[in-house]
Amino acid sequence: MPHGTSEPDRAWAGLAAAGHALLVPLTPEIRRAGAELAERARERQQLSGSDAGDILAGNAHLALKADTGDARGMAAACLGAIAELRGVDTFVVRVTREGSALDCAIESVEPGDAPAHAVRQRLATVANLQPDALVPGRAVTADR
Repeated sequence: MPHGTSEPDRAWAGLAAAGHALLVPLTPEIRRAGAELAERARERQQLSGSDAGDILAGNAHLALKADTGDARGMAAACLGAIAELRGVDTFVVRVTREGSALDCAIESVEPGDAPAHAVRQRLATVANLQPDALVPGRAVTADR
């Protein structure tokens, strides 16, 4: 599917980060919000040598962790930016902390006939949650 033409029900992302999880439909609005972030992440990648996807994944994690203002919206925009950078429509981002560093992994998910279900299932596995606990747009904290 060409970039920017994905249907909202066909494009989904999930974030599992330090006990938090977020399931997001990659709507055109989220992709537009992510486009500018993607450009800034590319610039930072050139300056620092860090991977732009990792920068965005770390920012999504920090937004959820801060839980201030529009934290979910910021995290969703970061996921939209990752979709822009990587050219993927269904994926899960896993962020873990190792000491003072964040370790980020972006995993494509085979969408099959039900992309939302596929991403929800993979996110539930990665975040150690029941799939029913994952509601689009709502940040969930895993019981640890």
